Amino acid sequence: MSDADDIAARARDIGARAEQIAGDATDSQALRDELAQLDAELAQLDEERRRLDEELGDADAADASFDDERDRATSRPGWADTVADVLADVTERITALGTGGWPWRSNETVDRTVAVDGATPVVIENRAGSVKVRAGDNSSVTVSAELFAPNDELLSEMSVIAERDGDDIVIKTDWPEQRRGRRARLTVTVPVGSSVKAKTIGGSVDCKQTHGTVDASTTGGSIAIEAAEGDTTARTMGGSIRVSDHTGPVHAATKGGSVHLSGHLTGDVAATTMGGSIQIDGNDRATVNASTSGGSIRVKGRLSGFSRVRTAGGSVTVSIPSDNQLTIDAKGTSVSSDFNELDVSRGRIEGTLGDGNDGCIELRTAGGSISLLKA
Repeated sequence: MSDADDIAARARDIGARAEQIAGDATDSQALRDELAQLDAELAQLDEERRRLDEELGDADAADASFDDERDRATSRPGWADTVADVLADVTERITALGTGGWPWRSNETVDRTVAVDGATPVVIENRAGSVKVRAGDNSSVTVSAELFAPNDELLSEMSVIAERDGDDIVIKTDWPEQRRGRRARLTVTVPVGSSVKAKTIGGSVDCKQTHGTVDASTTGGSIAIEAAEGDTTARTMGGSIRVSDHTGPVHAATKGGSVHLSGHLTGDVAATTMGGSIQIDGNDRATVNASTSGGSIRVKGRLSGFSRVRTAGGSVTVSIPSDNQLTIDAKGTSVSSDFNELDVSRGRIEGTLGDGNDGCIELRTAGGSISLLKA
């Protein structure tokens, strides 16, 4: 068994033990201590997973060839598809148990408000737990923080601040270094048009209808961004990413999970995952860079510049307008094209549409088909 497989197996065991304990819940110190121990074990596993991921990243040369990527994807154990997702799932399940009113969990809600005058940059740093951001009143930034801890003593060490720092409004949760089962579930409202930077550990990020730029990151959990505008970024070490009704450039990266981007996408549009499918809809003269080590990729809309779509194991489907003037370079196990002017033979699509002034697109799959369609 590899190190990654061992981490995944231990994480699943922690999840099973937590659910069993919750099912037998009684208000006892022994129960609190056991749940706190499970949480500490989960934190240790997460750290081991991070180190393993960093080791893999160091081993991967930035300029590796596509054949090298294919070989790594096919020879590497299935940890990229499972370990981060398992850890995120177990973390969320333990958190869900803790927020369900169990007698071993102490909690309180803390509210903070900072007066502002219209859209303003907001920075959110949650020590552990989920972050939800919504559009609110133009005269204030608010946060409602639900704090959870195994007992009242540990709860009393948790703090929430919301204050102005230069041009930014900073919202932050904090407690002593020992994790010990503590979480904060944040709900933040910001004026429409505010830029949002949200970071958390072991929880999801959900940002909707803010109509400003968003920079969201988590070490384990899903990210959902809806109706943002401008250059937006989403990063997670394990979980799916969905950016919808977006206007502008977007960059999304996950170590294990699907990526779905849609809206009026312009400029640079990037999506990467080490294990999952990618779907990008609504490109309007966008330059797309999409890659996955295992999954299908679908891209739709008008492209420009040098776009690259690559998967080591899955199909590639690209739909472009009939008047999109691009140079095409595609290679897969089988190929098909709606454009008669292109050369199609032996797993290759080559040629130029129109005068090629819009740019070029490179399509690659080591284990699937390629379809070039008229949108």
